[in-house]
This record gives sequence, C-alpha cells and structure tokens, in this order.
Amino acid sequence: MTSDLENSKQPEELGELPGFLFIDHVAVSVLPGELEGQVEAYRMMGFREVHQEELGGRDQVREVLLGIGESPNLIQLVEPLNNNSPVQRQIDRNGGRGGLIHVGFRVENARTAFDWLQEKGFAPQTFQKVASSGQARRACLQIWLKEAGVD
Repeated sequence: MTSDLENSKQPEELGELPGFLFIDHVAVSVLPGELEGQVEAYRMMGFREVHQEELGGRDQVREVLLGIGESPNLIQLVEPLNNNSPVQRQIDRNGGRGGLIHVGFRVENARTAFDWLQEKGFAPQTFQKVASSGQARRACLQIWLKEAGVD
C-alpha cells in the first residue's frame, strides 16, 4: 500500500519554492479550555509568548504564537471559540484530539510563491499577507497539509 506522499511529486521534480526563507510557524490545535494550560507548558520549556489574539469572522479562534531563543520559527497554538470554528471541526474529525493544522512558510513575496505552488499542482487554500501588530505575524504563505495530501 502506498501513501499519498509516495505518489506525490518529489522535490527534485518541483524545483525550489521561489523566495522561500524558512518555516515561519507550525500551527497546532488545542481543545477548548486548554489554551492557557498549553501555553504554560511551553513556558516551562523556555518558550515565550510573542503574540496573542482572538479572531472572529470565519476563524472563530484564539491563538498564541510562541517563540524560543533567537529562532524566527514559531509555534502557533489555536483554540476554537465555538462549535462553528473550522478548528473545532478539525478536532472533531480527529476523534476529539488536537493536532497539526498547517505549516506556514516565510517567503519574500507571498503572491509569487502562491502562484508558483498553483502552477506545480498544489491547491493552497489560503493566501495571506498579514499586517497585524504582532511582530511575529509577517507575510507568509500557509499551505494546509490536507490540501497537500497529508491527513
């Protein structure tokens, strides 16, 4: 039995993502009511809170970005605000467990990277140039792993 990843295009066939700088963040869903406890657990490991906000609209989540040391790579903890949140639906599909939501890439030009990924057959769900007050939120491209064939 082969996985979707084994059947997908290999990196040498794709070339290099134009303007790729580094992994910006890894987003992880947490169960409702567990965000503060998760943040505290990361603090005990040396992480610091970089940014926190509540997002309404279609997201319906609270999120906290955590950094460690001088690394620009972040962990984004995301808690659903209600049952209508896409994150809550993902938790439900995952048997009531939190887990990996997406990986955000830091790129020089998000539009260029998005267009390149589409040309290569990926279906990135979100193109987002974030202009938030949080220092950690800069232009990045989020590729939902489900869209890339990873469940």
